[in-house]
Amino acid sequence: MPRPAMPDTLHLIQLSDLHLLEDAAQGVDWCDACRGLDTDATLQAVLDEMQLSEPRIDALVVTGDIAQTPTPATYRRFREWLAGEGVPVYCLPGNHDDPALLCAAEGGPVRAPASCTLGDWRLIFLDSTCGTDRPHGELGKAGLAQLAAELHAAPERPTLVLLHHPPVPVGSPWLDAIGLRDGAALLALLRDHRQVRAVLCGHVHQALDCTVDGVRVLAAPSTCLQFEPGAAEPRYATLPPAYGGLTLHADGGIDTGIRWVGAPADAPALAARGS
Repeated sequence: MPRPAMPDTLHLIQLSDLHLLEDAAQGVDWCDACRGLDTDATLQAVLDEMQLSEPRIDALVVTGDIAQTPTPATYRRFREWLAGEGVPVYCLPGNHDDPALLCAAEGGPVRAPASCTLGDWRLIFLDSTCGTDRPHGELGKAGLAQLAAELHAAPERPTLVLLHHPPVPVGSPWLDAIGLRDGAALLALLRDHRQVRAVLCGHVHQALDCTVDGVRVLAAPSTCLQFEPGAAEPRYATLPPAYGGLTLHADGGIDTGIRWVGAPADAPALAARGS
């Protein structure tokens, strides 16, 4: 049967930094305070919150670090988790991921495309990883050339560019040291393509919404643990799991918000509008 036409307004959910383990019972061991944390359980809490709080979802985007232990079993379990949401799921790798294994896990609604079209919008997905032993990101000449070609293919269509590593500093020296090495080159390219309405990223385990030289950059918090903003060294914030929400309008406008799972009803939603 033909699918119904995509509505003029699109509702996307951004998930990031899931850090799923091959053995969920093992738990993460990043710090004493979080030792044994079940990242499957935090993802389930996020998905449950989405079911309760989001009246409509047209697609999910997942901006990397899907796995903490990147094995076929981890990615199969991820695919099983997300396939149950009943909407397209678009993924890209983070520095903890194995891009080849992630692509091999595609199936059903879970995909790892170079780009896609949703209604009036185009989404471009970039691999900024440099290998699982290198936390920083870099697109390189090939990645920037891929982006330029994708942008030239649809110059009039409002566009989102998605990658794992933020192309701008976030104000934490240790995070900025493992950011996108060629972020300035990426922003310079985007300045010549005004159809790009925002860059979506992850990696920093915190909410980010800033505009640099006319380019809006958005990061979603993690579905498991958050980093303390502005910290000079790695430090975890006392914030719950979260996800980002985006409403994409046909005129290129974007409404955004962050939903913290289990947060008090009066917690700040960090909602904003951009065009």
